[in-house]
Amino acid sequence: MGASLFKVHTAFKNPLIAKTSDYAAFWTENAVHYRWAKMVAEGQSITERDTRIQHPEGILPFQDETPFMDWLVGTTYRVLKIKMPFHHFVILFHSYFSSLVIFPLFMVVYSLSRNRWLGLVCAALFVFSIAHLSSIASGSIPREIFALVFIFFQFAFLILAINEQRLRWAILSGIFLFISLFAWHVSQFYYALLILFMFGTLLRTPSKGNVPFCFAIQILFALLAGMTQPHLIKGGFLASYAATLSYVFLIGLYWLPQNWNLLTKRISLIAGACFLIFLFSLFQSSHASEFSHVYAFLKGKILHLGIKPTLPGALSYEANVMWMSSFATPSLKTIWSFFGVIPLLIIPGIIGSIQQYRNKELTLDKIMLLYFFVSFIFFYWLMVRMDCFLVFFSIALIGILPNLPHPFTHKRLITLLLILVCGLSFNLYKLSHSRIRQVTPPVPTLLDLLRKVESLTQKEGPIVPPFFMGPSIAAFTDRPVVLHSKFENGTIRRKVKEFEEGHFTDEETFHQLCNKYGARYLIIDSGAMLDLAQDSLRYRTNNLLMNKEMVLYQLHFDPITLKHFQLLYSNKDYRLFEILEKGEKPHFKLPVQPPVYDFRNFKAKEILLQE
Repeated sequence: MGASLFKVHTAFKNPLIAKTSDYAAFWTENAVHYRWAKMVAEGQSITERDTRIQHPEGILPFQDETPFMDWLVGTTYRVLKIKMPFHHFVILFHSYFSSLVIFPLFMVVYSLSRNRWLGLVCAALFVFSIAHLSSIASGSIPREIFALVFIFFQFAFLILAINEQRLRWAILSGIFLFISLFAWHVSQFYYALLILFMFGTLLRTPSKGNVPFCFAIQILFALLAGMTQPHLIKGGFLASYAATLSYVFLIGLYWLPQNWNLLTKRISLIAGACFLIFLFSLFQSSHASEFSHVYAFLKGKILHLGIKPTLPGALSYEANVMWMSSFATPSLKTIWSFFGVIPLLIIPGIIGSIQQYRNKELTLDKIMLLYFFVSFIFFYWLMVRMDCFLVFFSIALIGILPNLPHPFTHKRLITLLLILVCGLSFNLYKLSHSRIRQVTPPVPTLLDLLRKVESLTQKEGPIVPPFFMGPSIAAFTDRPVVLHSKFENGTIRRKVKEFEEGHFTDEETFHQLCNKYGARYLIIDSGAMLDLAQDSLRYRTNNLLMNKEMVLYQLHFDPITLKHFQLLYSNKDYRLFEILEKGEKPHFKLPVQPPVYDFRNFKAKEILLQE
């Protein structure tokens, strides 16, 4: 309750969320989900093909995305007839729903340690960590805060199933896995890690039993999701590497002859896995194309040891466009900001794991926890966004208590609890003095731009915005947009690349590109021309060095020379243009321009411009 109230209180510090109007309250992909949720809340259905968010071909919400969260939030609001503004309800819903993760964490710690107090303290430590709080408290409603509730319940019930070897826990675990695969595309990544662990367990002891049967139930629910969820069907989940290992697991568990020796069974399992993976790779899998940007990013991150190269050409476009913000490598400052003293508090769990390993007392449930803990340390290094997973598995690790000599067990446990309470108190103090960054663009200029879009553009006139602005324009001005920020969609990735590279062609070529997609308006942000950082447009398109013939230069510094684009509005962050049709001529009457668009205020060397 306390953590939920903190999220709500902090989120409402965002001026766009605090006001009674929802105008521009959410940004990037949050705006996509808010728009769909609001449609449901108002009694509409999420359209089979949404051409407002991706003009002209349209996005298929149920095939290209996972709108289960949006449907649930909108339905709850409508059925319960909530009277508060919908965007306020969205924040409240996610604040309270996301806090349910304290229950699976308590279940895991209690199952490992059999100590309720330890479970309660660990749950409090988790729910008051900035790594958990930051998304909602910053005014975001990303799918992970919703889907992680189901993922962590799945993990907790699987721990119980392994410990107690009861069918009901295994079934409950499978049900939560099934729901999580409906709720978030990254749940496939979690399942891939899970099946790797289960397959490794089968290699270790390839025989029937209660624990392998618990694992088989997880596989059956995952495959059922792959056969029924439109997003998974379109993405080719049943032909993915994770699904391939699932088939080999089931074959190895139920069809390998039991009289084969251990080595023969292991060789057969590995050979079968390699053969099926090779067989599936012969076909063009839609699953591989759906996540090609992720594979390119991970490959580039590993090859460059987590340090983004100075020269943009060293990475592919997909790797460049992904290697930003929440996909960056965490610094020590970031770790301290989001985890506080948690890395120190998990030391007893690490000591306990080492002791129990040496004494051959490390049970399968603890091995699985350690496996996910180590895995997400690696993936957190690859992308800071994985902190939402790592903080859960880190704190759960505290449940693996060191072997305590009997006469001192009680005293040492009390000491450990006091240390954890002190750590919790310190994190609470740190939290009260932390400034959680609000996830918004520059508010005044964004609001000005959206209002001008409504007043200066036709309602059915498609707009080419920077891809990160597209969802907000569609959600709050009801204009169709050509580009959006949901990159789990091969079509939009290709279009974004095409348009971003088009900014560095000549005007005629760029105009033809806009006409190709029926665009009537164009928005550029001032950073497109002036920003040279490693997450900038010029960096990711490998155009740090520019010349004055490129259309982006003309759009930014010299719009009066343009023949096919009419400047309608400027503020210091954004410019809105009308894209002229054949035969139309611009009629410039330029107002006073902000200094950021006056070339006399810059030196060519500073912005890497060839004279």
